Amino acid sequence: MCQNVSIVIVGTKSALIIPFSLIGCSSELNGMLSNVSLNGKTEDLSSLTVDLSEFRDVKIEVTDKIVNIFIDSNNVFTKAYEESIGNIAGIRYKFLGVGTVEQFSITNKKTNKELTF
Repeated sequence: MCQNVSIVIVGTKSALIIPFSLIGCSSELNGMLSNVSLNGKTEDLSSLTVDLSEFRDVKIEVTDKIVNIFIDSNNVFTKAYEESIGNIAGIRYKFLGVGTVEQFSITNKKTNKELTF
């Protein structure tokens, strides 16, 4: 069974939906980078498959509408989008089944201020 996880960054205009799944389940992934759809059935999203049975360090970095996703310090995915999501209005985690987040932080790269939860 493919257990999917999504990290959703909700903006005032749109959202980033970053999907992850178990290895071998990339065709089941669906996500969105504002105006750009991510579909595992039509593009290779295998870099977003990872064993999530243990905590992983996941970093999502957005600079000039280019998303870089890091898993355990390895840059596994890069993709650009065109339409701004606006100001961040919320963060959401979606789990198929039981899931937990050990720590969350967000950093403004311009001011270098960080919030950790």
